[in-house]
Amino acid sequence: MKQFNRLGLLASLVLLIHSAWAQVTMPLNRIVFQRNQANQATIPVQGNCPAGSLLIQAKATALQGGTSTDWTTISSNPSTVFSGSLNLRGGWYRLEVRSLAGGSQTGYWTVDRVGVGEVFVVAGQSNNLGSIQANQLAAQDDRVSVLNYWNNEEIDEQNLPKSFSQAGNGTTCGPRNPLYIWGGLGDRLAARLNVPVLFLGAAHAGTPSYAWRDAANGQENVRDMHKNAPYRALGVDLIYYIKRTGVRSVLWHQGESDNMYQTQQGYVDNMKTVIGKARTQSGLGNMSWTIARASYFPFYAGHETDAGVIAGQNQTIGEVSNCFAGPATDDYIGSEYRADQLHFREARYSWLADLWNGSLSDSFFSNCEPSLPASVPAITTGYILPFAVNGGDNINVPFMATAPVNGDNTYQVELLDESGNSQGVIGSGSGTLITVQLPVWANGRLRVRVNSTSPARTGEASEVFTATRTGDKPTAKPPVLTSAYNALSFQVGQAIANTPVPGNFTDPTGLAITYSWSGLPGGISGNGLTVSGTPTTAGTFTAQLTATNTAGLSASASIPVTITPATSTTTPVTGTYGSPLGFLDGANCGSVFGWAADQASPSASVNVDVFLNNVKVVTAVAGETRNDVANAIGGTSARGYSINLPASVQTGGTYTLVVKLAGSNFSLTGSPKVVTGCPNLSGTSVNHAPVLSVVPASQQIDAGATLSVILPGNTFTDPDNDALTYRWSDLPDGITGNGLTLSGVVTTAGIYTLQLSATDSTGLSISTSLKLTVNADTEPVPIKTTAYGSPAGFLDWANCTNVGGWAVDFTRPGSSVDVVLFINGQQATTMTANEQRLDVEHALGVSAQKGYTFTVPASMRTGGSYSYDVKLAGSNFSLTGSRTVNGCPSGGRLGAVRSESATAATASAWMIYPNPASSLGTLTVDYPNSVEDKLLTAGLVSMQGTRQELTIESFGDGRMQLHLPQLKEGIYVLMLVCEGKLLKAEKVLIVSPR
Repeated sequence: MKQFNRLGLLASLVLLIHSAWAQVTMPLNRIVFQRNQANQATIPVQGNCPAGSLLIQAKATALQGGTSTDWTTISSNPSTVFSGSLNLRGGWYRLEVRSLAGGSQTGYWTVDRVGVGEVFVVAGQSNNLGSIQANQLAAQDDRVSVLNYWNNEEIDEQNLPKSFSQAGNGTTCGPRNPLYIWGGLGDRLAARLNVPVLFLGAAHAGTPSYAWRDAANGQENVRDMHKNAPYRALGVDLIYYIKRTGVRSVLWHQGESDNMYQTQQGYVDNMKTVIGKARTQSGLGNMSWTIARASYFPFYAGHETDAGVIAGQNQTIGEVSNCFAGPATDDYIGSEYRADQLHFREARYSWLADLWNGSLSDSFFSNCEPSLPASVPAITTGYILPFAVNGGDNINVPFMATAPVNGDNTYQVELLDESGNSQGVIGSGSGTLITVQLPVWANGRLRVRVNSTSPARTGEASEVFTATRTGDKPTAKPPVLTSAYNALSFQVGQAIANTPVPGNFTDPTGLAITYSWSGLPGGISGNGLTVSGTPTTAGTFTAQLTATNTAGLSASASIPVTITPATSTTTPVTGTYGSPLGFLDGANCGSVFGWAADQASPSASVNVDVFLNNVKVVTAVAGETRNDVANAIGGTSARGYSINLPASVQTGGTYTLVVKLAGSNFSLTGSPKVVTGCPNLSGTSVNHAPVLSVVPASQQIDAGATLSVILPGNTFTDPDNDALTYRWSDLPDGITGNGLTLSGVVTTAGIYTLQLSATDSTGLSISTSLKLTVNADTEPVPIKTTAYGSPAGFLDWANCTNVGGWAVDFTRPGSSVDVVLFINGQQATTMTANEQRLDVEHALGVSAQKGYTFTVPASMRTGGSYSYDVKLAGSNFSLTGSRTVNGCPSGGRLGAVRSESATAATASAWMIYPNPASSLGTLTVDYPNSVEDKLLTAGLVSMQGTRQELTIESFGDGRMQLHLPQLKEGIYVLMLVCEGKLLKAEKVLIVSPR
């Protein structure tokens, strides 16, 4: 019994020792990787292992859906950290990882749940957010996951989880949202698609599209929000998670806060900015967006929905690549659907999940291109807040690292300019938040990134922040050798992988240092402060390690390198083989590994040739110990190979790797292996084509007006930082293009599609288009004068006696402005727009005193038609919504009477008469010829919000007769709708029959 206990204790100690290494850092528990259209994903497998491990193998067991894999070698000679990958089909898996040395297991770890399936980000405003106090629609299926993080709608990036949770009761859809309907939608998708589903939350209540646009453009405080809200939650999702998982689509429900205050094209332009920013920030250039059609805001009597906003959403879906239609929700109103007239009832959460499930149809998944990262980042750096700081200030740098590091690792913070050029290391630390002091000379638009030292890995840069210099930069000096580099010793034929070189250079002024090697023995290459390869020649050598700082100043150190002869007594076989066999077990961007043998020479090792893209790049001996091979086929165990590709041939991109027995055409089983997304480590410049970073916004101008458009400087970017030249084509007469600038005068109305190409210095190019709409020359465009910095406003409504709306100058958000009423082109009266408009305050983030109500002067109530225009006093700036009221009587009571001799079929505008109308009477509507009359529906809405559908007695030739039911006297809003779109809303006075 005591012996048993000793054995048990020994086993426990072994496991305890291994547990120090027992860390699979990636994949995270319950993570879901976005599958491609072939129902597959490559999942990264990374972690720490015991020193001396020779092989890392992984095995995936399908729990629900998917296809299990057997033990697969993913890494060889890993030192103490490993990195590899598995290709899996869509499904829910248990992952096992083990390390081997000499045929024996040295470590074993598991990740309980890993998924290949569907990943979504939910964004927009409150009807995509829900409430934390509500009864959430939790998931029942184990395969539905969320980021269970809730900090009262605030995000502390350093505290973000590195694991996910089943979307059950009590969880949230982090990093910012309640669970809402997403657990239930996940159940529906998982059952239908038979794959796991992951949701991340980024919605923000009460946010118009312009707020998302301004935040996406880098504004830190938008309206009454802070810390780059509302966009930052989406940015956090992209930086910390989507860059690692990939994504199917962003599920977007927003538009209620744009009702009445946004034009169709304005909405499109705002959405293009937000989508473009997300695509650039994530590096996923065609990331999908699924856009709900929503504008319903019940507190705008007569304007509860906005056809312009809906049209803008539909236009965005049609114009932006990989965008799709989500649910149309404006028709689902009233207490049956909305708890407070605006937000969906808890009892309707299941219905709403069904609605989204219907939009995410089989056709959607067939046509929606998923976005998968080319590689999984080791370290991602978060937002630096505040966005504006001074040189010498302390800044907090949040980051997330999912790649394994050694025990002696330090995370360093490197300062960069906006383009990514290093300005030096400015601090170091550990954990997930590092506080560093900016140098006093820090100035302009900057970034930082967090890098690891052991092993050396470069992280991804932060978003831009701005610093103001408070001092001068010290004069640069060369790096200094602070501790000598030790001699190195290796053996012919024995592979070495990322072996660190002990020693140290430092820079006196804190500049970043890069390293280069010369004089290394054959078969060995240097990368930073590590060396890799398989030595081919015995002898004593002197290598030079050169340290160069960002100022271009250098220092060098000499390092003795001894290569001892191979200890094997067997002679490798080359050329002629009696019974060849072998396997290419695996490959990555930098190495191949497997085993090879000639059974006709059982005691001898063989040489193998490695071909990269059909070119032989290295020959090496397959002489590593593989007891598993010896046990299977007999003979020597010296059958294995683990060969690093020379850095000089690693030019990046896609590699096709083949291993053959040396000097023969015998390819090992498992060849070829195709590896994608490889970095360029060759030191040779490999040119890449420019990329489109910002989609040009559509432009609109009146014929005869001067066009002057300057596209953003980052419309195109070049991965190699080449200078770009631009060429415009398909320009209309009168317009010229120079660089990113368009200018000129177009005299012919029409819709033009302009082409713009960007070409780098080697002739590689990319093109995009810009839509230019030239309106027919009607009235001159009002010219904004210098009296107002940023004016805006609306003429909301008008009748024969009164005109109302709102006006603002955004450069004076707390002040009221004066407005002038013009009737039939003549100035009528002036007043201050200082009436309370809480809706304007809510939508625009200005003070509420922005409303006006004019009374038409008695002297101008001459009857007939009144054309109203409202301008800001002292300027030609007309408020949006100028309109004409017809049929006004002399003296000006509320009314509109149309001559029955008028021909309705020739009407080009809406007319609604008589007004006032009698309860139980008939209301006539003349409508434009362009309206599909058979699809029109009509309803009356009282000032209390009660809606009543009207019976259409007859229609045709542009005229509709509506029967009015028994109604109380008062003002109502007549709403005319076609296929769910509000075409016309007009106030009507209902009186009792006389």
